[in-house]
Amino acid sequence: KRRGSRITSTAPFMFAAALIIAVVAAVAFVSGPVFLGADPSGAVSCGAAESHGFISLFGRCINVNEMLYLNTFSRAGGLMLGAGFALVWRPLAVMRSPLRRRGTVIDAVALVALLGLAVAMRLLFLFDPFEGVYDPWLFRGGFLFVGLCTLACIAAATHRRSRVGRVLGNPALAWVGTRSYGLYLFHWPVFQIVRTPGEQLGLVRFLLALAITVPLTELSYRFIELPVRQGRLGEWIRGQRTPRTPAARARRRRTVVLGAAMGAVTAFAAVNVAIAQRQCEGTVACDSEAGREAIAAGLATSTTAVAVAPSSSVPPSSPPGTAQPASSLLPGSTLPVTTLPPTTVPATTVPDPVDLLPVYAIGESVMLGAAPQLREGGVQVNAAVSRQGANVAEVIGQLRAGGQLGRVVVIQTGTNGPVSDATFDKIMGFLPADASPKVVFLTVRARRSWIDGNNARIKGLAARYPNVSVIDWQAASEGIKGELARDGYHLHTPFAKQFYANLIFDAIGRPDLKK
Repeated sequence: KRRGSRITSTAPFMFAAALIIAVVAAVAFVSGPVFLGADPSGAVSCGAAESHGFISLFGRCINVNEMLYLNTFSRAGGLMLGAGFALVWRPLAVMRSPLRRRGTVIDAVALVALLGLAVAMRLLFLFDPFEGVYDPWLFRGGFLFVGLCTLACIAAATHRRSRVGRVLGNPALAWVGTRSYGLYLFHWPVFQIVRTPGEQLGLVRFLLALAITVPLTELSYRFIELPVRQGRLGEWIRGQRTPRTPAARARRRRTVVLGAAMGAVTAFAAVNVAIAQRQCEGTVACDSEAGREAIAAGLATSTTAVAVAPSSSVPPSSPPGTAQPASSLLPGSTLPVTTLPPTTVPATTVPDPVDLLPVYAIGESVMLGAAPQLREGGVQVNAAVSRQGANVAEVIGQLRAGGQLGRVVVIQTGTNGPVSDATFDKIMGFLPADASPKVVFLTVRARRSWIDGNNARIKGLAARYPNVSVIDWQAASEGIKGELARDGYHLHTPFAKQFYANLIFDAIGRPDLKK
């Protein structure tokens, strides 16, 4: 009796631990849009002012909300509830107590719990990709609520006089329940192999993946899980069980063959994962990678072209130091632009070095998707995934300091987070009308809460700055929504990418570059 009392007295600590975990998760949850900034080099950065909801841990950028969803501590609340409930709710003891007559009450509680689980399944979610936010209710009580509803269902399923328990204990649900962990383990690799990267699983492929997963789960249940549960695997390993019949020896041979096959498959998979080359997944990611390659190729091409042009334009008799060094025109250079003295080199012979610089386009992942098309038209592109407005201002400041910005600059920012008037003013501070007489801004498009505000500020720039013109990408793209990616704003088809590039070619006064 004393031992039972000690076991029962441990349960409140388990429930308290579950409550503490729920409180910690609620406090640690990051509300509002979660976004990862990018530094001027294009690499992502976390924990900085331009990021929200990310922290740096051991040199890696960690999404706080994803960590709360996946890590052991924040998800241990359900384990604590289950362990505590197991200590106080023992079916045999319950049937010897007055609770054995409370089947109707338990049914009512279970029905409410099932309704609660149905509501949670309908309303709770992890992440809304269109708003860029995580569901606060999931992290602020949602997990605890689901755990408590589950305890009520377990109570009904284990009470011998519960009608709900008999429904929940039907053979079909019992089969799924006994194999649920195997289904969970095996479905993931199977579904990843069957599905098309970046796309939802269609009905036919879903049924195919299910047809593969269920037999694998059944084999695992019969030849791995049951032997472990019943101790037969341990006895076989220790040699304490000697097969006495041909049937037993046949079972052992099957077990050895199955174990060897699974070991070989595991080893093969591990080696392939270790030596596999990194590949993009999905149209948007692959387009971004192609855009980065186009930008890198464009930098190499422009370096060669710009390095040759000044040397062919400056006569040999020019005094040293009067011509701009070729290196000052190269991307990444921090040397200032040196003006050619008009008395030494006639303007008709040597053009202003700034006029030799290409149109520069600075933007985010949408622009990155059209980088190859822009590069074909001679536009130099500097775009990066998840880039914020503050990052764009930094990039433009560095390009201006390096003498890399010419007469025409194209900018798109505001898709990944709100951009303030102060940030736009900072951007324009690097682009005065005498240095960059044509600055073209594109509005942004996405189903996110900050888009309308950003677009209003972008459209207002033309009235505040005489050298600014605006391409209303949000309105122009309405006519090609079918050509955009599933998220509704990334460029999906070659037509959409060329359409985007053509809008820019028109705005910079080069319709001859259109295709």
